[in-house]
Order: sequence, then structure tokens, then C-alpha cells
Amino acid sequence: MAAPSRPKQSPQTKTRILIAALVLVVAVLAAVLILTLSAQRSPYTNRIAAVASVPATDDESKRALRYDLSNATEAEAYFQRLLNSEYIGLRGDAPQPAELMDGYWHLREENGDGTELSAVFTPEGLITSLAIGTNLDGEMKNSKKPYADNSVYEYIRAFTYEYLPDIAIISGRAVADQYNEQGRFITFQTATRATEPAHEFIVQVDPQIRIVGFRLLTDEIKAFTRISRKAQPEADPAAAPAATPEASYPGQGQVVQLARDALTKLLDIPAAEVADYIVVDVSRYTGLDKSWYGYVPTSPYWLVSFRMPTSDDRIYSDYDLILDAATGEVVKLFDPSNNSNGRLTSLFG
Repeated sequence: MAAPSRPKQSPQTKTRILIAALVLVVAVLAAVLILTLSAQRSPYTNRIAAVASVPATDDESKRALRYDLSNATEAEAYFQRLLNSEYIGLRGDAPQPAELMDGYWHLREENGDGTELSAVFTPEGLITSLAIGTNLDGEMKNSKKPYADNSVYEYIRAFTYEYLPDIAIISGRAVADQYNEQGRFITFQTATRATEPAHEFIVQVDPQIRIVGFRLLTDEIKAFTRISRKAQPEADPAAAPAATPEASYPGQGQVVQLARDALTKLLDIPAAEVADYIVVDVSRYTGLDKSWYGYVPTSPYWLVSFRMPTSDDRIYSDYDLILDAATGEVVKLFDPSNNSNGRLTSLFG
């Protein structure tokens, strides 16, 4: 018996099948390409800026003290000391008068972009909330390789030891690890002997490590543990410990404008063009242990970084300027020729 014959496919059918197969292959390749490019262009997915040296938490001279902040001047000095610290290193454009409301001091410094730096604390200096606003935002995405070591926790402990009186944390864990165009942020919750969780910290870990948020997660009786001594009556809340000696210096907005002016003056870039440059970092440093392409500042300074609108988003910065914190004078300028990929790698270690 002869085997049944299969119907022959017409040339048109074969052509349609071939076209469908090619379309499928192209679609798969396009999807892979899009995912690859997206991964490449997604900033701040894996990095954590290196902490040059976490201060020791056994130096009694650095332990946070309680103060008698009986007037607005003392409260404002206390807030300025906090912002001047190496853990934050930012100031607003326009400091606002301190307000005593419902038994708490409310402090804030406004920026020209509508954001602000704010804190709430008791007349003894016990801080209940801290928020460091920025002028960059974007959709938050989860980091692909979540934080899994102990460095950020130790950084938080050091900050707490020096600047948060009566905060005694015994453990902590990361509850969120996210990034956007501004950087990478890790949310940490910490415990006391009385309760868990008791506090929440938000730490920016890339491109620079700094504290950008703090709040209590429980009532003050459980959140605070009396461990801090009371400062002597003559102690200046703006001076000790680790305070910045300058009484006044350019604010964040002024420094950015001084940096823009310097690009116009030193490199002859039209002011209108410089005005469109994107500010990617404005940081104030009091520590003098960093080397920027062999240049080591000798006094507290600002670092202002710009990216040109025409640059690829994967490039962090095109121009980086170091300005004296007291005078606003530009002491060093790095342009794209200083770094082939347009990034100051010293920011990461």
C-alpha cells in the first residue's frame, strides 16, 4: 500500500512562513538589545561609595552631647553644626529663623529650586527627624545587587555617636536599596534594647555617601536612651565636636553660580550655554583626606559637578570644580580631558 502523499506547500505559503520566522527572530533580538541597553544606561545599580575612614565610636571627645537650646540663636547654631558635618556637608541658600512649636525646635534652610534641608529636635538637641532635600529626582528602582555588607551600618553608628544624642542602636538592617538619576539610596532601620524598629535612616551611597534622612519609628520613650552627657553651660552648640570653624561662607546655590561663572570666565564658554549644564553633585567637604587626580585640598571645600545636556546619561560629570568653602574661590577645575570617561573616580574611593 502506497504511503499517503502530503499536500505540497505553495511558494506563497513558504514565503509567509519564512517572513513570520524572520519577524520573530528580529523581535527577540530587539528585545534583548533593549534590555541590554537599559541595563547599561541604568545608573547606580551596584556601587557603594567607599567610606574613607569610619570615625571610631570610642572617642569620648566626639560623643554627641545634650544642650540647653533655650533660644533661636542656639537652635540655629546647633542645626548649622549638623549640616556642616562630614556626614551631610550641605547648606541651603536661605536659612530660615528657628521656630519653637509644641515644644520642638523646627529648623530649615531653603533652596532656590523649592527644596529644603530641615530638622526637628527638642530643646535638649534630641533629633526626631532630619530631611535633606535635593533638586534632582526620578523614578526609584530597586538595585540589582542589594546591599549585603556591614559598611553602611557602621557609618550610621558613627554618625549617631557624634551627632544624635541619646540614640543607642544595637542592631540594624537594610529594608530598601533603590536608585534614581540622583544616586543610590539605602534605607536602614535600627533597634534599641527597648524596641525594634526604633529609627529609620536613609543613606545616599552613590555617587557620595551621606545621611539624607532620619526619623523615629516609635515613641520617644523607646527611641531615646539616656546615654549622652549634658554640655557645660558655656559650651557652644555650634563649636563642638567636629564643627566647621567658619561662621559664614557661600551657600549651596551661591557655590553653583560661582562655579558656572568660573566656566564662563576660565574656559570662555557662553554663559547661556553654561546655564543649561546639569548639576549632578554639590558637596561640601571638611575632611582633607581625598585626592582628586593628585590634587589634595588644604582647607574645607565644595565640589560642584556638571554634566552637559548633550552627554550620554551614563557619563556622570563633564566639569568638576573645587571651591574654597570660606571664600567661594575656584581652586581647581577638572574638564573632560582630565578623565576619558568624564567621571571623577575619586568619588568612589
